Amino acid sequence: MFDGQQSTSGPYSAGCIYGARAGTSPWTLQTWSLSNDCTDPVGSAAEGHSGVLAAAFPGFWTDGHGVAYRVGVSPTIPATGSDQHISLTGGDTAYKTGIVSNIAGSGDFYVAWAQEFSNSHDGIYVKDVSAGTATRKAPQTGTDTINHLGVFANLAIANRNTNSGVYLAYCTNTSTCQLKLWHVGATSAITVPSSTNAGNVAISAGPSGRLWVAWYNASTNKVSVVRTNKAASKFGPVATFATPCFEHGLLGLSGGSYGRLDVAMQCVATSTLRPEEYVMQTRVSLHLSLNPSTVFNTTSHQVVATVTDAGDPVAGATVRFRTHHATTNSNGKATLTIPKGTPVGKHRVTASAPNYRSANATLTVKR
Repeated sequence: MFDGQQSTSGPYSAGCIYGARAGTSPWTLQTWSLSNDCTDPVGSAAEGHSGVLAAAFPGFWTDGHGVAYRVGVSPTIPATGSDQHISLTGGDTAYKTGIVSNIAGSGDFYVAWAQEFSNSHDGIYVKDVSAGTATRKAPQTGTDTINHLGVFANLAIANRNTNSGVYLAYCTNTSTCQLKLWHVGATSAITVPSSTNAGNVAISAGPSGRLWVAWYNASTNKVSVVRTNKAASKFGPVATFATPCFEHGLLGLSGGSYGRLDVAMQCVATSTLRPEEYVMQTRVSLHLSLNPSTVFNTTSHQVVATVTDAGDPVAGATVRFRTHHATTNSNGKATLTIPKGTPVGKHRVTASAPNYRSANATLTVKR
């Protein structure tokens, strides 16, 4: 789903929100639309139960500078009937939007927007437009939150795929961005690690209730990626990647039930000083701990290896020590037998599993 103009005449000249279906090259433009307001409706889109599509965008500039949205496509271009509207008062203006369905929960659509020119009311807001419940403001958001938003990025909002809940990632209301992850409705948000100076944040559902968060750092021109645990309550290690970018890194993520994350990025490339598109795929790293981590070679010992992902146990991981190996159980634990007479020194123990980067730990053997 996207907005824009194909030509100066015909149905795709209006500047509405359109759709295209994959499966052919080029993709097949659809005959429906998701906006009646076609005055440059730069917005976001989402899919809900039974394939229902929805879009939200800043709109209705003559009526309170509010947020327009539409749930369900219209068979006409422009869409038939007025778009739904969230009114803002005075000079308050919606700058960016996001929309998502709580697909594993109520199925309701949630619309988020960044509100500016409202003094102490600046910040990021969310409303369940299906249930019509009260609007909520994201914790620790304000004018600086708006200032940190990328020019071309939508708000980073996502569901958890197989678990109920809607989540937002955003910068705090501070002069230097520090990312937060907010479960919509909670009284507080959790800090995203190592996210100082983040910009152009993106979010995607991951496997088994996890969430992926990624961001571009304009100071270093690097991209960082992190994933939560299954409860979306804590983070694993942050992975950071160099890019060929000079500026303006814009990210798109696709995770879903698969253990790997697809990252698409547009930026101004250092080599050409022109906008370029890049893609990559990444995995998270396992964490491996040993108990005990030091043994004596005067007798054999059993060492328990624990393999986790952001604190969650990883079953079926292979743990290796020299010629010995074991497989983790449902608690993420495997027992290694360290033979009598094992050479003195520091030995590497490794853990590996499909769709993960391997982890290492050191076992010290003494005499």
